[in-house]
Amino acid sequence: MVIARRVQLTGKTTYIISLPKEWARSIGLTKGSRVFVEVLPDNSVRIRPEPKLSSVKLSKVIDLRSGLDVNAAVREVVSAYMSGYETFTIIFDDSSFDRFKSLRAILESKLSGLIPVDEKGDRVVYRVVSAPKPLPVRDAASWMYRLVNAMFSDLIKGVKSGDYKFLDFAIERDDLVDRAYFMIVKNVLTVLLGGAPLESIGVTSNAETLHYYHAFKTLERVADHLAGIARSFKELKAGRDAIEDLVVFLEKCMEAFSEASESVIKLDADRARRAASKAEALRGEWSDLFTSIRSSVEGFNIDSILLSLNRILAYSIDLAEIVYDINATKSVIEAVYGD
Repeated sequence: MVIARRVQLTGKTTYIISLPKEWARSIGLTKGSRVFVEVLPDNSVRIRPEPKLSSVKLSKVIDLRSGLDVNAAVREVVSAYMSGYETFTIIFDDSSFDRFKSLRAILESKLSGLIPVDEKGDRVVYRVVSAPKPLPVRDAASWMYRLVNAMFSDLIKGVKSGDYKFLDFAIERDDLVDRAYFMIVKNVLTVLLGGAPLESIGVTSNAETLHYYHAFKTLERVADHLAGIARSFKELKAGRDAIEDLVVFLEKCMEAFSEASESVIKLDADRARRAASKAEALRGEWSDLFTSIRSSVEGFNIDSILLSLNRILAYSIDLAEIVYDINATKSVIEAVYGD
């Protein structure tokens, strides 16, 4: 349906058109209602009502009696949680009770604001409560970076001192990083689904959120590798010479990762370039380290540690490249929409 409207001038600078009464009534617009006006790349305008996500009540049922394994159940709940589902019902029986206990422990450790509100003999109902306001994406990246950087610090302290409590701290922090990641992505998806304007998370286009999501996921993956390194070090039997070489390399990796992460937070292209160069140089050093340490230390654990360090350097390069991606996207948006 196409309806013609004449453009009018109110005051000296504001152009207005009237909205079709039938359309306004059909979506519940009244005096004082807010609408979102979006300028599209072809300079057409899209007008949409303020979404009423609060009135949408989505519920997810996970039935463990069907034989669903824990990992698959976690994936289903996490994806629904991030997409805005409000309640989750976990159903189990005697044969699946152990799986239920494992699932419960994982969900309660990783999903922020998920609390049990009803428990019966064969089911537990969870509800997501106290959802925070969306964080600006750069603040969210800073939060995740601080958590992951603390993992790095604990890992290095534990390896240097031989005190495993620091390695345990690093492993435990991985759950905190997961909680932050899932909550941040949930908030970003809420905005993209129309729950709040893009400006509330500090971006000017949906395209920018794609790059920030890449940054959040990359930080989460670095945390996974750090936790894996901490576990491997707890089981590693190696001489102090090999450990000292690894500590030095760990510290260099932390420096490259930190610089790359801070370049994302500040959108600093010069810092991103330095971080990428540093990480690339370290990947060259890694080859020599891999050869020398493997000749003196054998076993799966040392291979796992070294391969994870290589992946962290690759992720650091990814973080640096995200800065270029975001800045390029901003340039395109400015070219399309102007100042």
